[in-house]
Amino acid sequence: MSNRDSRPPHTQPAVGQPTRIPLLHTALHMPHDRLTVTSLDERDTDTGVAFTATLCLDGTPVGVIHNDGHGGATWLRHDDPDRFDQRDMRQFVLGCRYRHQPTDEETVLDRLVAEYDLTTRTAALPPRTTVARSVDVDGDYCGDVVTIASDAPDPLDTPAGHAALAIYLATVPTSPCCAGWQVWRYGAWHRVPPLIGLG
Repeated sequence: MSNRDSRPPHTQPAVGQPTRIPLLHTALHMPHDRLTVTSLDERDTDTGVAFTATLCLDGTPVGVIHNDGHGGATWLRHDDPDRFDQRDMRQFVLGCRYRHQPTDEETVLDRLVAEYDLTTRTAALPPRTTVARSVDVDGDYCGDVVTIASDAPDPLDTPAGHAALAIYLATVPTSPCCAGWQVWRYGAWHRVPPLIGLG
């Protein structure tokens, strides 16, 4: 048996962790939380947003996630195959569930990037500020984010505040998949009711 084949698997759950761990901001459940995105660089293109993101295992960089922003696939460049290679990624993906169903590598990579992005945004909010995100018909993040500030202590806790938010979000350009908005409140995402009866 070669050294490569005898090395311990890097994607096994740590002792005491649950079988699958749900991410806070996406519908992805993972076999462990050792694989994370730790940085994200984005740039606008004529057809979308291109990005690169650092993927780490136990805090150590093992690859870079890429998307060119032109409608192509999201893919991973393995920078440390002795520590984490394509076989390890396949095993990790096999252990993941997206909306409680088996999924693919691109879906997993995109959700890891989205998790880092939204975690960073929500953690850095100043007082009396919140974040709204666009979602598709299934409630999955579409990539559009709006930061909302107000002079009132809790403007979104009133019907008038909800109506004002819905009116404002109706004017925001969104990606084609957008079917509505959610707002970050009290550590969770909440649906923004659509405008009804307003002409």
